[in-house]
Amino acid sequence: MIHRTPLLVKFSLVLFLSAVITACSSSGQYYLLSTPSQTNEQHIAVSQSIGVEKITLPSYLNVKQLAVATGNRVNFLEQAVWAEDLSAGLTNRLVGFLQQAFNQPQVQAYPWHSEVAPKVRITVHISQFIAQTNKQGTAIHLRASWQIKPKDKAAINRLFDTVIVTSPEPDAIVEQMNEAFAKLEQSIAKAIQNLPTNDLVTTN
Repeated sequence: MIHRTPLLVKFSLVLFLSAVITACSSSGQYYLLSTPSQTNEQHIAVSQSIGVEKITLPSYLNVKQLAVATGNRVNFLEQAVWAEDLSAGLTNRLVGFLQQAFNQPQVQAYPWHSEVAPKVRITVHISQFIAQTNKQGTAIHLRASWQIKPKDKAAINRLFDTVIVTSPEPDAIVEQMNEAFAKLEQSIAKAIQNLPTNDLVTTN
């Protein structure tokens, strides 16, 4: 009697490994939100240092796949994948935007690299940042609270809320998420612009 079991086992193993390799090699679309947006407004040059705390996000943005909400249900799109940690990416994006907006290289993300703490601290908490679909269509909802705290001064606290209509395709969703976050950046920059001059410019 000829025993073919080892051959069958080897053949099955080859098929299994081939399936695994195929699954691993099949790639979806990878997306970024961290590219600094361009500012179209001229702000005063700031000489005081600015610190940006790490932006906090809802838990569904810690998942690698792009999240889309329908009612109270959240679906994750398997072929639409974030190519970065969004909390770190959006924090670095806000840092880059403020550096450009105020012509100030001394805008840094927490933890501070210098021994001296920044003169102005910015904290951002995002409570909702997702594409929501319903009978009317799809729209990006971004809700956040942020704080600007000049050293030895009272903090300025604000709420932010914006809705941007989009289409349900991942490319369009990410594009409009970029636009929504750009609006948040601009609102923070305007608030910094309105601080008293002595909170922003070093005086001799």
